[in-house]
Amino acid sequence: MSDRVIVITAPEFFEGEAEILNQLFESGLTRLHVRKPQSQRQEVEKLLAEIDSSFMAGVTIHYHSELVSEMGLGGMHFSYPQIKELKNSGRYTISCSLHQWEELNEVQDKIDYCFMSPVFNSISKAGYPANEALKQVPSFASNVYALGGITETNCEEVLDNGYRGIAVLGYLWASKAAALQRYKDLEQKVKAYDV
Repeated sequence: MSDRVIVITAPEFFEGEAEILNQLFESGLTRLHVRKPQSQRQEVEKLLAEIDSSFMAGVTIHYHSELVSEMGLGGMHFSYPQIKELKNSGRYTISCSLHQWEELNEVQDKIDYCFMSPVFNSISKAGYPANEALKQVPSFASNVYALGGITETNCEEVLDNGYRGIAVLGYLWASKAAALQRYKDLEQKVKAYDV
């Protein structure tokens, strides 16, 4: 088990999703981000109810923050503007999405980790190109996960460049039937890197 690979859900709900999410956890996933931008609370609650309760501490949610305490989730994810206003309760893991190193400098003391994107050309968002300034992690930054265009062929590069780990979305869900195997392949690459 490694905390170097974080999975972000597909933005849309799909048949058999909870089954795959449970399989990811069973295969060693330690942190899942449930990100459903257009969702209703009831839809998210239903999906979470289908995930084995033993995995709830490894679930971070992006919307419907009240579900964190109601369902015993492990974390809440915020946008950069939200995190600037946040007064951390310390009861759960706090993460956020950032796009510039200057932003991290401002909020690093309020978060446990962050996603920095796009490190490579995005797979899930067409026309969202890599930001070259994000290739190398500056010395002040810690617990930063590379997001955007992460695949089996480039995941080691971001670790070489100082990232704590990777966050995957597009590559994993581009083929839902292959999602579990793609996760295993990424996890294996990252584990081999740590040896």
